[in-house]
Amino acid sequence: MSDQDRILIIGAGNEFRSDDAVGPVIAKKIYQLYSERVKYIKDISDSTNLIEHWKNRKYVFFVDAVCSGSEPGTVYRFDALNEEIPENIGSNLSTHTFNLGEAIELARNLENLPENLIVYGIECINFDFGQCFSKEIKPAISKVIIKLKNEIDELVYVS
Repeated sequence: MSDQDRILIIGAGNEFRSDDAVGPVIAKKIYQLYSERVKYIKDISDSTNLIEHWKNRKYVFFVDAVCSGSEPGTVYRFDALNEEIPENIGSNLSTHTFNLGEAIELARNLENLPENLIVYGIECINFDFGQCFSKEIKPAISKVIIKLKNEIDELVYVS
């Protein structure tokens, strides 16, 4: 299987900023479960870097912490190519310097979108330095891992 045929999971966030680590932690766990079928990346610095990773891919999953003011631990899932990401989610993604909605539109204009782009966000509350998740976030991490496993299992079965 070529690298481009592998499912890409992107874990955005900072592993040393408490709840902001949900993206990298979840992406790494999914990679450990599906290392033959999945490639994961975690250090996304800007929109162009993100687009370079996902262009020409069939399946991409993007996981990140969000801070929209909703109940901590709320899980969001969007089909980013067919649904609009709500502004209060898309513009407030964790601590990185890019806006996911704007990155999607840039990739669309450059004709560099993946065939499928699913976004998972977990409403987080603690972005202080540290490596411990808030108690409200832990069940959401497990929930997203299970949802991703189910989606990947369906893709593997279909492929």
